[in-house]
Amino acid sequence: VSIFGVDFSPNMLMSAKNKIKSISDRSNIYLLAGNAFNLPFKEETFDAITIAFGIRNICDKLSVLKVFYDSLKSGGMLLVLELATPQKGFLLSSYLFYFEKTLPLIGWFLSKNLKAYQYLPSSVAKFPDPKSFAAMMRSAGFINVRWKSLTMGIANLHVGYKSG
Repeated sequence: VSIFGVDFSPNMLMSAKNKIKSISDRSNIYLLAGNAFNLPFKEETFDAITIAFGIRNICDKLSVLKVFYDSLKSGGMLLVLELATPQKGFLLSSYLFYFEKTLPLIGWFLSKNLKAYQYLPSSVAKFPDPKSFAAMMRSAGFINVRWKSLTMGIANLHVGYKSG
């Protein structure tokens, strides 16, 4: 098994490099600078592709989903973990207050970067709801698409497969 981590951000690659230092055998882990729109691999390379908390930051999500589809072997699996806005219930108003008002202030206090913590709630609010994102995955070619709501709707795990 080989594991490839790809990111266009040198800071994220450095963070990943530091995190894998604790793994005793990391000879099969490769970190590469790259772009999700043009992955540095041949088509049908991977058994699985994962992306966590990143696809909401990509403007043309459908194009990237198509690149992921092409990069998978037949029967390969895509897993997308992404933040979400709870759809209903008592948690929604508390979540929105915390996420839109409190979190940016805490972030500003700790990091002195208010814009980053204002961007986070904004980007989550703009991300498609689970049903719409599942439809987008299907449009990219994925089959057996499903999702699971996690942490009372604060995150969703989307799964789809390449036919084959």
